[in-house]
Amino acid sequence: MIKTVSIVIINNEGKILALKRSALKKWYPAKWDIISGKFEENETPEECFKRELYEETGITEFILTEIKEPYIYSEAGLQWLVHSFLCKIDHNNIKLDAEHSEFKWMDIKELLESDHATPLKTELRVFFNF
Repeated sequence: MIKTVSIVIINNEGKILALKRSALKKWYPAKWDIISGKFEENETPEECFKRELYEETGITEFILTEIKEPYIYSEAGLQWLVHSFLCKIDHNNIKLDAEHSEFKWMDIKELLESDHATPLKTELRVFFNF
């Protein structure tokens, strides 16, 4: 089982930070997604959360508002143990890494109607009722 984090970032307007995955990515190339990533060896969920948040967006200032119990996501014969985090930021200082080509603030409806990564609905349902 692959241990991962899934991170939903909300701004002051209640919009979600969406990242467009690089066209070179093996999984979900050029699809909209939220922040996610695999654990490194001996890393705690909180350490992985902070590392992935920083690596993918450059964000260091945030308010952690909710952590959910891990759940299992299955696809293509693989299983991921997903640790979900929700946080808020009050700035727009996003510095993308090479894994992403652009970012956009979207409401849930817009994000779900976008050309998004398959697990996105599951990841968003952890925090939002739709």
